[in-house]
Amino acid sequence: MTSETTNAAAAAATLPNDVPSCWLCLEEGPDEGGAPLVRDCSCRGSSGFAHLSCIVKYAEIEGKRLYEREGPPACMVPFNICPNCKQQYQDDLWKALAKACVNFVEEGFKDKKNYLPHKLVYAHALMNQMAMLNGENEGEKAGGEKLFAKFFLVMEEVEMNSQLEQLESLDRGRCLRIRAAFTNLEANGNANIGHFYRRLKSNEGLLKAKEHYEKARDLFKTIHTMEAEMSVSEMKQNISKLESELSGNEVHDEGGRVIYLQRDYHKFLGRYGQSSCVTIHAGVALARALLSESVP
Repeated sequence: MTSETTNAAAAAATLPNDVPSCWLCLEEGPDEGGAPLVRDCSCRGSSGFAHLSCIVKYAEIEGKRLYEREGPPACMVPFNICPNCKQQYQDDLWKALAKACVNFVEEGFKDKKNYLPHKLVYAHALMNQMAMLNGENEGEKAGGEKLFAKFFLVMEEVEMNSQLEQLESLDRGRCLRIRAAFTNLEANGNANIGHFYRRLKSNEGLLKAKEHYEKARDLFKTIHTMEAEMSVSEMKQNISKLESELSGNEVHDEGGRVIYLQRDYHKFLGRYGQSSCVTIHAGVALARALLSESVP
C-alpha cells in the first residue's frame, strides 16, 4: 500500500467525525421541523453546533434549575452564554434566544415570593430583545411597539404594585440596590428604544428617539456610578446629533465631537484617574474620533 493510499484511507476514516452534529440530541442535519444546525458563539471545528429548538429546550431546563438553586437572575444565563465555549451567543442565534428567554420568563414563572426579582429578570429579558430590534424592518417595527408596551407596563407595575412593601423588610443597602437596578433597566430600555426609533430615519422617528434619549439621560443622572455618567454623556451626544438632523443640518461635525469627547476624557481622568475603566472607554472613544477625523 502506497503512502498516498494510506493517507487517503486515513482521511476517509476521519471524515465521519468531522460532520457536525447537534451536541444536545447528537443528530446530524436538520431537526424535525427542518431547521438546520446553528452555531453563533466561539466554538471551533465541528463542536458547538446545535438545533435552535434543542438549545431552547436545554436553556429552559437549565434556567429552571438555576432559578431554584441560585434565584431569578441566574435563569437567563443559559439563553445568553454557550455552555461549551463560555462565550455569549451572537447575531441571529442571540436574537432568537433573546425572544425565547422572554417567553420563558413570561410563561414559566408566577412566583409571588420572588415578585421583585422576577419582575427585574422579566424587564431585563425584554430589554435584551429590544436591543436587537431593527426599526428599518417592517415586521420588527410592529413587534417593537408591542415589546416597548410590555416593558413600560412592567416598570409601572413595579412602581405601583403593593408588593413594593417587600422592600420595607430589606436592609437599606439592598433596598437601594434593587431600586437602582430597576432605574438602570428603565434608563437602558429608553436608550434602546431611542436607538430603534432613530433607525426609522423619519421626522416622527427622530422626535420619538429624542424623547427617549432625554428620558434615559435624566434616569442615568440619578444613578451615581461611573458607567451611568458615561451613559449620560452618550445620551447628550445622541440628543445633540438628533437636534442637528431635525433642524436640517449636516451631522458630520467630527471636530465638534472631538472637542466634546476631549472634555469628557479630561473630566473622567481628573475624577477617576487613568486606570479607571470609564477613563479608558472615554480615551478609546476619543482616539476613534481623532482617527475618523484624520481619514479623508
